[in-house]
Amino acid sequence: MHHGFKRARAVSWPLLICACLLTVGVSLLAYTRAGAQENVHDEDVDFLDVCPAGCPYDSIQAAVDAAAPGDVVRVAVGIYTDLHARGQVTQVVYISKSVTIRGGYSLQFTDPPNPTAYPTVLDARGQGRVFFITGDIHVTLQGLRLTGGHIEGDGGGLRASGANVVLEQVEVRSNEAHRGGGLYFDNCQVRLWSSLVQDNQATGNGGGLYLYNSPAVLARNWLLDNGSGEDGGGIYMLLQHLYLANNVIAHNRADGRGSGIFLAGDADMIHNTLARNGGPAGQGLYQLSNTARLTNTIIVDHPVGIFVAGSATVNLEATFWGHETWANGTNYIARGTIETGTIEISAAPGFRAPDAGDYHLTESSSALDVGIQTAVTRDLDGEERPFGPAVDMGADEYHPGPAMQPASYLPLIVNRRSAATGSQDP
Repeated sequence: MHHGFKRARAVSWPLLICACLLTVGVSLLAYTRAGAQENVHDEDVDFLDVCPAGCPYDSIQAAVDAAAPGDVVRVAVGIYTDLHARGQVTQVVYISKSVTIRGGYSLQFTDPPNPTAYPTVLDARGQGRVFFITGDIHVTLQGLRLTGGHIEGDGGGLRASGANVVLEQVEVRSNEAHRGGGLYFDNCQVRLWSSLVQDNQATGNGGGLYLYNSPAVLARNWLLDNGSGEDGGGIYMLLQHLYLANNVIAHNRADGRGSGIFLAGDADMIHNTLARNGGPAGQGLYQLSNTARLTNTIIVDHPVGIFVAGSATVNLEATFWGHETWANGTNYIARGTIETGTIEISAAPGFRAPDAGDYHLTESSSALDVGIQTAVTRDLDGEERPFGPAVDMGADEYHPGPAMQPASYLPLIVNRRSAATGSQDP
């Protein structure tokens, strides 16, 4: 049974969606251009190479300290566990200058890097956080695995304040903090791309990701099995704007509100899959205030799919609710305003291997060819949309043949020219 009410729609959904997408497109372009400024051409920068032995630098911190603003630190395969104290904070790497840190290299530093073949692991071993980033700077992290962070404060895997931060093809796994078990950003600009955020824990808010006053673009990510003692098991966002495209947010848990996502700000969410996020309240999305616009969304197997608080609005178009074993206990509870749009489907989602965290669609899925066309023309794996007469709902667009495994969290680092120009479609 649905609770609350639906407000009569006085505008055409196609016109409204076009207007929203235009706004989002301008916002996304601004972010990708910001990212382009952080990735200067190879001939214009110095490269500082790091490996466990035999390189100019045997620690990432030493290379960062030696780098000039705009330089690239290249890190070879290995496990880096050295900790460094700066003032009152202890971490593997402290950054206060504009720099790119790129992992996934062999010991010969052959381009392009391949983080799957040559994993670059930064492990704080439970004795501090992995990254601390501070200042009005531009920082790009690529092809790195952040793990073992443990801090009584904020940001077990990474804490950033006041910076423009781009994370591409990173894995953030098994970190702990009070807020932002995996990632914590305050007063930043953030882009998180093609990454895995998994098994991170916060005693407070934001098990996987915590955003405070930090506009963010999240595209092609997996957020799995994160937990919070308060709100936002997967994502916690307070103030500003959040853009989500082609993300899988599943198996997260919150003891408070918003097991999948907790929002107290504006959001545009296009082609996302929310599944099996649990906890005492068990909401896939909890919208506390402002407005969230969801398009082509799969939201299944929650006690409550969406909760809309009294001062909030949620606009839906093309929503897949699930059926039988995949049904939500309640699709939505609206203390505020919810508009459900013209397309709602209740059927079996046909995921490939959901118990293993694999939410790619199969040929039998009822989510195929039932969405509406948007400006997003690629899917979670970078494959074209649509494949067939119309786009599929959710993060994945079904294509015959093998799909990428979520464990292979790093589709090879995109070539640097592509990353620099922001030419990737979300």
